[in-house]
Amino acid sequence: MAMLQKPSSSRFYSIIGAAIGAIISVPSVQAQALEEIIVTAQRREQSLQEVPISIEAFTGAEIDKQGFRDMVDLTQFSPGATIDAGQDRINITIRGVGTAGNNQALEQSAPTFVDGIHFGRSGQILAAFLDAERVEILRGPQPIYFGQNANAGAFSITTRKPTSTWEGNLRAEAGNQDKNAVEFGIGGPISDTLGIRVAGKYDHSSGYMKDILTGDSFPKYQV
Repeated sequence: MAMLQKPSSSRFYSIIGAAIGAIISVPSVQAQALEEIIVTAQRREQSLQEVPISIEAFTGAEIDKQGFRDMVDLTQFSPGATIDAGQDRINITIRGVGTAGNNQALEQSAPTFVDGIHFGRSGQILAAFLDAERVEILRGPQPIYFGQNANAGAFSITTRKPTSTWEGNLRAEAGNQDKNAVEFGIGGPISDTLGIRVAGKYDHSSGYMKDILTGDSFPKYQV
């Protein structure tokens, strides 16, 4: 019958020492401080973590880094929000709910607000994406802060404000189908209590299809 041999004291202490050494050698993991994101979904500045709303926020720095040209590009990276921009209509939905059609009498159930100003028509969402400091996509009914028509949700865009020092940005783009785009913004202080910021955008494309009868390209696009 085999007998279990009790390990010697020296061997026991060597095993304990090796285990302690391995624990000490493991690098300590320090918690990384998360950047605080300020939103205005409830018409006042709050931390994103304190807002009891299903919301997604994109900062202006993130928009520039990712190269989002318009709201259509941005919503492709936002789950639940869709902007289908066709030749004769723009369908906007949040969580599958939206207002279809291009009837000018229809109010969007997923409206756009720029600095609190209501952009109710679907076509206005393309022109609204200009010099943005932050874009918030609010999912679900928002009747309290954005009106009774916002039963699907809302897009809230905050534009950049004048800073304490003069600064500006410029972005240009050129491509096929006579694609030309220029966007700029510049601002700064005028006095100790007054500032100014000016922004502009030009975006033109002749279209990617050709009419075999007239030879013209379509759909043309210009903002």
